[in-house]
Amino acid sequence: MILNSTQKGKEIAMIRNTRGIKSRIKTAVNPFPAPTDSVSDRLAKALVGQAVSLLVAPETITHGVVTDVLTEAGAPKIVVHGLQYPFSQVLTSVPASFAC
Repeated sequence: MILNSTQKGKEIAMIRNTRGIKSRIKTAVNPFPAPTDSVSDRLAKALVGQAVSLLVAPETITHGVVTDVLTEAGAPKIVVHGLQYPFSQVLTSVPASFAC
């Protein structure tokens, strides 16, 4: 198939338009940068102000309100009664107003 100059111009314009659409689709699908926090970081941060039960030893549970969250070696730690505990030691959490 032989195209005249007008047809070639239209075809080139269509190709350019398609490229523009592809770049707009990419932007529309993922308009936000990837989060830097892990899921466990976000969950730990959500516990600030919550009353928690922590397994601190094989048969020892302590209770208190989370006052801060720190990250150590990429793992979140919650602060309860001024002491740091790994997020993995949380057994339960409730709003502080529900705690006795």
